[in-house]
Amino acid sequence: MKRKVKFLLLLVLSMALGLVMGMIKGENINFSSFYQSGVVKILILVSLLTSLVAMFYLLGQSRKIYRQQQVEVDEERAYLLYRKAYRSLGYSSVFSNLYQVLVIVSLFLSVRIRESSFSFDLLPLIFMLISFLYYFPLRKALKELRGIDFPLFPWPEDSLRLVQSYDEAEKEVNFEESFLILFRLNQVVIPVVYFVIIIASVLLGQLQWLAIVAVAVIHLYINIMSYRIVKRYYS
Repeated sequence: MKRKVKFLLLLVLSMALGLVMGMIKGENINFSSFYQSGVVKILILVSLLTSLVAMFYLLGQSRKIYRQQQVEVDEERAYLLYRKAYRSLGYSSVFSNLYQVLVIVSLFLSVRIRESSFSFDLLPLIFMLISFLYYFPLRKALKELRGIDFPLFPWPEDSLRLVQSYDEAEKEVNFEESFLILFRLNQVVIPVVYFVIIIASVLLGQLQWLAIVAVAVIHLYINIMSYRIVKRYYS
């Protein structure tokens, strides 16, 4: 029953998104001017500031609590501090990722294209610079809590090395959640995005080839790279 309800909700949501895009096209509204409207700009700015404060605050708290845990003599309290420190570090990483997405979205939405030139707001660039500055205290926190020297521009191998530093229970949860995220993305989210693109194409009267190709590339990448799982284990 719950699965049917979720499917219906996704269907209604995709149809609503398609209708909104059709309305935007019918009213000759573009996303850049939509972003320039006061309400949307304020919402994005508030979200950016909230994520910014949260990620720096939680990162600082993780190091502070970890140091308290190192000198705590009571084992039960030390364990609680240990969990709290690593939880704060994890939440800081989550807010950091959300912050980066908001920065990229706000940067693209702020672009104003004219006949022979284009311009954009400087504020998203300032927020982007702050996101780079975040990595310096993050590296210190990871070296202190995880015992690894995480590079400023990590490769997938560096991220794998970070995951290997987790304890067994944390690692198991991470792997399970990563699998569920990948499954939902492959089996639910991307098919819904296809449906939204089809509805938008019908309402706009033009097939959205670029959107289809972009989503298809991501969809193919997910499934092709699954080949490595089989090859790595059974070879």
